[in-house]
Amino acid sequence: MDEVEATDAFLIERISAGDLDAFLHFYTRYERYVIAVCLRITGDRMGAEDAAQDTWMKVKVNAHRYRADHGGRAYESCRPWLGTIARNESISWLRRRGPEGPVVSPLRPSREQGPEERVVEKVRIHECLRRLREHNAKWYQAFLLRHYSDLKWKDVAAVMGEPLPTVERWAKDGLGVMTECLAESED
Repeated sequence: MDEVEATDAFLIERISAGDLDAFLHFYTRYERYVIAVCLRITGDRMGAEDAAQDTWMKVKVNAHRYRADHGGRAYESCRPWLGTIARNESISWLRRRGPEGPVVSPLRPSREQGPEERVVEKVRIHECLRRLREHNAKWYQAFLLRHYSDLKWKDVAAVMGEPLPTVERWAKDGLGVMTECLAESED
């Protein structure tokens, strides 16, 4: 598929059919736009990255809902639709963060750490994620979708195209591998 020739509507149609190449082309086309919208709203780089990741998951899950002629007006670009998703996910991130400060996730280094400690922690997390992916790709995907993207279980099952009990088991198994790996790397 030629990225330059593929229209947004065509890519969205292919994404809704489960075409990973189409998703990657669409992501490449709009990744900077999405992160810019998220950063403008959250005012926080890590928050913008979180909101952007949630945006891309929503695009994957809800691609079948996209209508190029929404509101009686034909759009050549998905930017308005994508911008709305990014804005909503950024606002959701701000709400989750609350007035007390940033969202704390076991997969993201603590902001209370200094820059060097955050880098070391991020490297540990990425190494454990790499090990999980090599151990079992389905566990890795289920784990990330549930614990990193904060999708609901039914959405994880929909994205993966698998029964709910299966993805719940895979995510739990993935969490076990991550917990074990992070505990080993602390020693």
